[in-house]
Amino acid sequence: MSRVEAEAADIAMREAVSPASIEVSVVIPCLSEEEGIGWAVDRAFEGLARACKRGEVLVVDNGSEDRSAEVAAAHGARVIYEPRRGYGCAYQRGFAEARGEVIAMGDGDGTYDFALLPSFLEALDDGAGLAIGSRLSAVQRGSMPLLHRYLGNPVLSLLFSWWIGLRLSDVYSGMRVFRTCLLRPALMTADGMEFALQMLVLAARQSVTVREVSIPYYSRLGTSKLQTWRDGWRSLRFLLLSSPDFLLLYPGVAATLAGICLLLLTLASDLSVLGHLPWAPSFSSGLCVFLGLQAMAFGSSLRLHLAMHGQAVLRRIDGLFVAIFHGSRSAFVAICLTLCGALARLIPVEGLFRGAVAQLLVISGAQILLWLIFAAALREAGWLPRHQVRMDLRPANDGVAP
Repeated sequence: MSRVEAEAADIAMREAVSPASIEVSVVIPCLSEEEGIGWAVDRAFEGLARACKRGEVLVVDNGSEDRSAEVAAAHGARVIYEPRRGYGCAYQRGFAEARGEVIAMGDGDGTYDFALLPSFLEALDDGAGLAIGSRLSAVQRGSMPLLHRYLGNPVLSLLFSWWIGLRLSDVYSGMRVFRTCLLRPALMTADGMEFALQMLVLAARQSVTVREVSIPYYSRLGTSKLQTWRDGWRSLRFLLLSSPDFLLLYPGVAATLAGICLLLLTLASDLSVLGHLPWAPSFSSGLCVFLGLQAMAFGSSLRLHLAMHGQAVLRRIDGLFVAIFHGSRSAFVAICLTLCGALARLIPVEGLFRGAVAQLLVISGAQILLWLIFAAALREAGWLPRHQVRMDLRPANDGVAP
């Protein structure tokens, strides 16, 4: 097909498409992108024509202070206005307005070529629920800051693969195409740049097949709105809070076991099995158990919170943590532990062991009791589910299907 024929077919498709016949919606967020938005819209329509798909191009104006909205409308896009500032806010509004069963997304600054849409749609036809661009093999000189290319993106991608269980080379690529029937836009609630990570976390947790498509990455047109350190911290924070196992539960279990081992070391020292120790492990044992119980309590509550919002599935191992820190019988157990701590002086061993045991039992009982009170307050505030959450029967794994 010649260039003239392609342009004629593109214009005919724009004029003939009706809301009921839309197959693909291209959503482009826009904040003062007058220089690049026209090109992005044109390339989006060209991509739809190449894929032989009936579609629409939505530009979500996020408070532009230039002629971005006028330029986008002049190039045939449907312009939507979103007053709440933020990358995620713009996409939430665009997804809500999109009428296609397939949604394509990407920036309007000229960095992504929407004419490559056929490659993404082919990945969906091959069984993927989400196709994401991978830019790292074809980054144009000067298009990506060195800090992002060699530190920020690789580190976040590595942590994401490790903690979430979905192996991707470029988690912050902005060009993506997905089926709304498999990846529900209503669950994407992040307001800022962490929206990009939330989409991938949801895909992993819902066992959506994700495919990478190699794409070029061009130098942006206009001024960048990205704030490296602020957006980087928000992304890392979101990733940590989406991975309570690695952030809290596993370290909590390790700290608690370390505390018990230090307690046994105290006993061995009192019995002269190891001889005189140059330091007292009794204090360290109580500190480790204190920190470990805190971490496990917070981690289990965070998993309950994620499950309440459909972002995690509770496993059999979570049932143990729920029984300890949220169960109706835990208050009785906590009181018993505290009383046992008070009676620990009856242990017939001289030295620091009795005090260490007493300290450990009182700390454990008090921690569980205080957390039960705090968890009740969280339930009243709506942060935790009020009723019993169904447990899954799969083994512990915080990867694709937790």
